[in-house]
Parts: sequence; C-alpha cells; structure tokens
Amino acid sequence: MIGPATKLDSRIVIYATEGFYSLRLRDGEGDGGEGTSREEKERRLKWLRYRNSATDLDLVKERLGVDVVFENVEKLSEEADHVREEEADAIADRWIEGAVEVEGDARKVLAATARWYVALKQDLEEKKAAGFTTICSQIEDRYGCNPCFAFMMLASEGYGFSCGIDVNALLTELMLSECEGGPMFQGNLMVENLPRGRVSIHHCMAPFVMDCEGEFNVRHIHSDEKRRGYVSAVRFKKGRVTLARLDSSLEFIHVSGGRLVDYTNHRDRCINEAMIEVCRPEDFEEHRIQPLPPSRIVHYVM
Repeated sequence: MIGPATKLDSRIVIYATEGFYSLRLRDGEGDGGEGTSREEKERRLKWLRYRNSATDLDLVKERLGVDVVFENVEKLSEEADHVREEEADAIADRWIEGAVEVEGDARKVLAATARWYVALKQDLEEKKAAGFTTICSQIEDRYGCNPCFAFMMLASEGYGFSCGIDVNALLTELMLSECEGGPMFQGNLMVENLPRGRVSIHHCMAPFVMDCEGEFNVRHIHSDEKRRGYVSAVRFKKGRVTLARLDSSLEFIHVSGGRLVDYTNHRDRCINEAMIEVCRPEDFEEHRIQPLPPSRIVHYVM
C-alpha cells in the first residue's frame, strides 16, 4: 500500500500539451489544440485510459509529492534544431564506436537523434527533472526522426523514462529507485499464449548499461529503415528480477518476484524481450492491476 511516508520529492516532464493529456478533454474544458473535435477528444481520453495512466495529476502531487511539468514537443524540436552540428556528429560517432555491431549506415540518423539527446538532457537539467515521458511516434511523424536511442542513453545515465505518456510506469521507476538504484527495463507485459507461470516483457527501450557484457548493438527500430530510428539490442543477465507496476489509483504498487530465464532480440517488433518465471502467476491472472487488466499495452518495470 502507498502511505503518507511515500514522498518522492521529484519532478517529471510530459512532452505533450496539457490539453492532449488532461481528463478535462472529456468535458470539453480542455481545447486539446485548435480545431480538435469532440470525437478526437474522446479518442484521446480512451487512449489514455487504455494506457492505464495516472490521469489525476493533483493526486500524484498529493500522494507522491511529484510535480508534473508539461512541455510542448514543438518547443523541444526547436531546441534540437539549434544544437551545433559538430556536437551532434561527435556524439553520434561516440555511440557508433561504442557499439559492437551497427546495422546499415546509421551515422546520419544517429546525428539527428543526438540533437534530441542534447536538447532533452539540457531541458531535464534546467527543470531539475528526475524523469520524462512522451510519444516517440509523435516526434517521428512530425520531425522525421525516432528518438528512442536518445531515450535509452538518458535512461542509462539515470533518468526515468516511460513510453507513450505512461505516467504510472514512470512513477513506478522513481519509486523503485528510492530503494534500489540502477537502470530499469520497462516494456509491454504479455501473459497470453504463454505457459502458466511465465510472463514476458518486451520493448525496444532498454538502457544499454543493463547488458550483461556491457555492450550493445545498434539496430533499426522495428527493422524498418524508413522509420529512421535506431535502438539498442542488449543481453539481459539471467537470474532473479523484480517486476512492479503502480496502480492507477495510486493506492498500491504491485510487486512480484521472478526469475529471468531467457531473452530474445527480435527483428520484427520491439526488440528486447525478457521471459520471466513469476513466483505468483495468480497475481497476473487475477488482473490485480486496475482498472484495466494486464495487456500487451500495459508497461511493467523490471
């Protein structure tokens, strides 16, 4: 259970407009951007609920002590455009040199990614933020660069990060970091079509410092070069792990022990997948994570 003593004294940044995120869209109070129709507002609200995100940000502040800051992606893009070419190229070269293997001609895309890395890090430092979340596809669609590799590097440096504006998953990371430091893997939970007692977590967002040999490969995201993005493929160390997910009510955090028994670096979907034998499979089968049951879209932290 989450009690009064659970205060994080942290700040997180959501890189999306408040109108996009807010529950007020349901009542027509938030404009959600100029010309946003009621149907579009309902679609966004449904999407947020499907993500099982903590949508009551006042409750987040009251219960966990976390301030939430909204930052428009367009503003961040402008900052990225102003990053010096020499600095971005040097970072891209360092990333490529540090990789064991690189797919394709990655330098141009990684240089663009490095601009986002510099802009993101500077903004997070200025805001004194412990972590952030955004929609990578939104950046990709608007600016032609998927920044997942930048997110991975920032996570390797200790920043909390979650995909898809999943605030619950980000808060879970921050809570766990209070009792156990170090990077965390976060991904979509899968329980269907698996042997009883096993779950899997898969995503491309894996901090390279979690690689059991301290190395990583630079791979096309979703094996589609047209998406102009790269991610890291890491090898997880087999053995004991902890899975966790903060409930959307913010009243309790679901924690389950397990043992990582296998991992796969896929080429046809989110790359890194961890296969885990859980100690209490009934925790997942009884759908304790409310209000929605675990699904492939719900992020768990490992």
